[in-house]
Amino acid sequence: MSFHESEETLTSSKLQPHEPTSPVKVVPSHNEILSKTDEHPLNMQFKEIIIVLLISSGQFISLLGAVQGIPQMASIASTFSLRPDQNLELGWCNAAYATTATTFVIIAGKLGDINGHKNMFIFGYAWLTLWSLLTGFSKYAKANAVFFYFCRGAQGIGSAFLTPTGLALLGKHYPPCKRKNYVFSFYGACGPFGIVAGSVFSALFTQLTTWAWTYWSMAVTCLIITILSYIFIPKDNTPKRERSAFYSFDYVGGFCGITGMILFSVVWNQAPLSHFKAPYVYSLLIVSVVFMTMALIIDSRVKDPLIPWKSMCSNVIKALIVVFFGFLGFTIWLFYSWRFYLVAKNDSLLLAAAKFIPLGISGIFAACFSVLLLNKKVPVQLRLLTAVCAFLICAILISTMTLQETYWGNAFVATVIIAIGLDVAFPSATLLLSNGVLNEQQGLAAALAATALNYGTALGPGVATLIITYQCDDCLARSDGRFVHAVHIAGYVAIGTAGIAVVVAIFGSITEYYKERMDDLREKKRPISSEQTV
Repeated sequence: MSFHESEETLTSSKLQPHEPTSPVKVVPSHNEILSKTDEHPLNMQFKEIIIVLLISSGQFISLLGAVQGIPQMASIASTFSLRPDQNLELGWCNAAYATTATTFVIIAGKLGDINGHKNMFIFGYAWLTLWSLLTGFSKYAKANAVFFYFCRGAQGIGSAFLTPTGLALLGKHYPPCKRKNYVFSFYGACGPFGIVAGSVFSALFTQLTTWAWTYWSMAVTCLIITILSYIFIPKDNTPKRERSAFYSFDYVGGFCGITGMILFSVVWNQAPLSHFKAPYVYSLLIVSVVFMTMALIIDSRVKDPLIPWKSMCSNVIKALIVVFFGFLGFTIWLFYSWRFYLVAKNDSLLLAAAKFIPLGISGIFAACFSVLLLNKKVPVQLRLLTAVCAFLICAILISTMTLQETYWGNAFVATVIIAIGLDVAFPSATLLLSNGVLNEQQGLAAALAATALNYGTALGPGVATLIITYQCDDCLARSDGRFVHAVHIAGYVAIGTAGIAVVVAIFGSITEYYKERMDDLREKKRPISSEQTV
């Protein structure tokens, strides 16, 4: 079997719980799943479009929420009367959201596999509606910004439920085929649009009214999508489980994993305030590593682990590493591009947001490019290599930007190129996992890809800021060439992280090519049976 074939038909034994599962059933076509009545073909196509749009809105809303806090940082500092020495904690405007969006995504995927992905998808939107509303009202708690950060973290929990359950619904409704490639590429293309929309509307409300309207408008949008999802998205046939399934859920492993990942993110986002001199910082680092180690040990011993590490193929591990380091570099680029426009260039919020609009436009072409790669059956490691090369180029461009150059130089080119990384990396990794697991494990497959993406997003700015404070302690407090130097340092960090992703992707491409060649040689050496010679 060639690698091109093996990628699309990974056996379920490579990523499944240790307990034997029910026999794999013949997967019906998407039309059979989306509609079991004899409807007119046009009605079925219209219904399919609505369903795909609703499910893909999860990717759009998740990334929209992920960038909302960046344009608001100065306004939030003013609202909560933060002192200049507290400005570094403003990274929590985004880090709180990204941290919980990461740490709860595995739990969300597992709960979707147990309780039905449609139910958990709707729950995610309902939760996001509530906490978006409360995030807006947090502006009236002017004593400190802690409640605002808490609300942003609670928002991230809702986002954590949208990504794995939405991808699982698409994975169930579409067997491996070209149509599935189109749908997953469209899902990935919603990411750049979400980033642009989040930037533009956050800047619009913050500059013209108040930043709270960013979250109130999001609450209204999420409420509408919640209602439409309940009406249009079909029920997914969740396999019946024994009553003991609720009790066999790995609660202890989940608690240890969530606690460890949250504390690890807290360490890297708090470290810029005091480096590692404060005892609580390195103490939390030790505790976080202990909790994550306990989670791995527990997962290796329970019957139904949250993440079946033992049964994962090397292809999956390499893809997750590439996505993690690639998106870690992407988030550094995004965060410090915003800071460069607002601080160094002294742009208004709306002008800075407008500079990201080409990202949405180039995202359309990048999505088409992603579909082309999928339909040509380009190996997943080569697709991932293409994506992280785009991240690496953008990191190089931001590390060489100058204060005097025009927007149409490095900044514009990077904004256009970065869409290739966004639209190729995540759909490729998700399709690899989705095609390699059983229907009842689609939530787990989607959750793994989303975890790698979101955790890179949560750690990126904090790691870059920490290194900047070590290299140039006063650079972030300036608005001249010294601040540009800080942006360059962040770019060097992004080069390092994207470079790691490129190296892993190259290694993966070489090993998979070698494996394919060896499989072909074995096929040629296999003796021909008498039945084949007849």
